[in-house]
Amino acid sequence: MLAGECEGVYAGWARLELDGTGEGPPFGESTITATICFNPATGAFAEGTGTVVAENGDEADWTLNIDANLQTGEYTDSGTFEGGTGRYSDLHGTYTGEGTMELQFDENGQLVFPISMSESITGVVTFRD
Repeated sequence: MLAGECEGVYAGWARLELDGTGEGPPFGESTITATICFNPATGAFAEGTGTVVAENGDEADWTLNIDANLQTGEYTDSGTFEGGTGRYSDLHGTYTGEGTMELQFDENGQLVFPISMSESITGVVTFRD
């Protein structure tokens, strides 16, 4: 979802808020949120931050980097997990993913929000259970 403009070094870029659901180890069924800055003129993304909330309510903090092709809707991303709450307080690890976005553009060539995304992720995370 488009959520205003970014500040600081990314002033003038669009601030996107991502939310979704996922399922897989170690989080089980989870909700996923992230905020990332996007330059609509170039298609570039800045590093973003987010939270994964596991089915038991514990949270994992993560960063993400996205490289997207706005012509095809295909993208890759990668990131790190560092800490959180509950069982994920000492979490650390990395992931990579690839997916597709269902992009729509208005008559002026501007992206139409919300954007639907689907992704497959692999990675390794460690934490004390």
